[in-house]
Amino acid sequence: MANLILKNSSVVTEGTPKAPTISDLVYGELAINYSAGRLYFKKADNSISYFPSIEEVATASGPINYDRATVASASTTSDIWAAAGNQIDFTGTAIVTAFPNAPKAGVERVLVCASTCGFTASSNMLIDGFPTGRTLVCAANDIVLVRAISTTQFRLSYHPYVVPGTHFDFVVASEALVAGNLVNVWNNAGTTSVRKADASSASKYANGYVLSSFDASAVATVFFHGVNDKLSALSAGLQYLSAASPGACTTTPPSGGGQLVQIVGVSFSATKMAFQFNQPIQLA
Repeated sequence: MANLILKNSSVVTEGTPKAPTISDLVYGELAINYSAGRLYFKKADNSISYFPSIEEVATASGPINYDRATVASASTTSDIWAAAGNQIDFTGTAIVTAFPNAPKAGVERVLVCASTCGFTASSNMLIDGFPTGRTLVCAANDIVLVRAISTTQFRLSYHPYVVPGTHFDFVVASEALVAGNLVNVWNNAGTTSVRKADASSASKYANGYVLSSFDASAVATVFFHGVNDKLSALSAGLQYLSAASPGACTTTPPSGGGQLVQIVGVSFSATKMAFQFNQPIQLA
C-alpha cells in the first residue's frame, strides 16, 4: 500500500513555524510543519491558513478554547497563560501585582474569582478605572477579563457578580470598610470618597453599601441599589434604618437630638436586604 506523504517542513525560526507560500499549494492540497504540529491549506481567497496543534490551543498561543482550568492567585507567579483553558477558576486570596509573560499579544483569560482577592494597577497592569498603585478588590464569583496588550503588559476589566439592576461605582475608602457596611459617599476636600454611614452624624447618611472589605485608601466597589447579602441576624420582612453605630442598620429609629432617621431597605432573609436610598430626616 502506498503511503500518503504531505508537503512538509520541520523549520521553526525564532518561534515561528515555516509555512507554505501561496504557490506551494493548490486548492485541496495540504502541508504540515511537523515540528509545530500545524496543518496548512489554501483558502478560497488565495491565502494560506492552518489548523493549530493541540498544544497551541491549550497554551493560548493559538485560537481561543473554552476549557476550564484552575490557577491559584499569587503576587507575581500566577501563570494564567500556561493553564489548559481560557476560563480559569482563580483560587486563593493573594494580591496580584504582575502576571508572567503571555505567549503573545492579543490572548485573553477569563478569571472567575473563588474568594476575595485583589489586583494592583501599574504601568504593566492596566485596570479599567484604577490609577497606578490602587488595588481592585474582588469577591467570590466576580469575573476579571485579562487581555495581553503585549507579552508583558495587560489590561484588566472587572465584572462584579451582582443581581440584575444593581448599580455600582469605584470610590476611594477614607476609612476601613467591612463587607455589608452601609456607607456614605462624600466630598473629601475635592476627592470623592466613601466612609461608614452613621445616623449620629447629619453628614453621614447612608447612600450605598459594600459587599467586600476594604482597607483605608483602597478603591472600594460601592453599590447604590440592589441586594446587600453580607448582613447577619436580620428578621425577614422588616424595614431597616441606618444605625447610630457606624456602618450598621437597625429596626429601632434613632432618637437623639441631631440624629438621622433614614429607612435603607427591607430584609427578606437573615442575611439579605434590598437596599433603597431614602431621604434622611434629622431630629431636632
